[in-house]
Amino acid sequence: MQRLSGAASAAEVVALAESYAPDAPLFALALSDLEPLHAYFRDLGGIRLDITGADLARLGLAESPRVGEILGELRRRKLNGELDGREQELAAARDLIAQG
Repeated sequence: MQRLSGAASAAEVVALAESYAPDAPLFALALSDLEPLHAYFRDLGGIRLDITGADLARLGLAESPRVGEILGELRRRKLNGELDGREQELAAARDLIAQG
């Protein structure tokens, strides 16, 4: 709960909430009534990417741990409001793949 109260971004809230068992964020909300947890249950927990690993493969990225890293970075950006929709996600993925 202390870490959540100091979370600076939406992506941090989701990373913290999702790193615990499914019931832990709900239990923490019952104990603390923290706004970041309200935001997680209301808005953030359901945010998903519009692209998948298959899209990254079509962009030329071979199957590797890098696929998960790129998808994780794209989700972080989407949670923080930096990406909106499939085309922006694909463009960001191209940039990340090019960076190696």
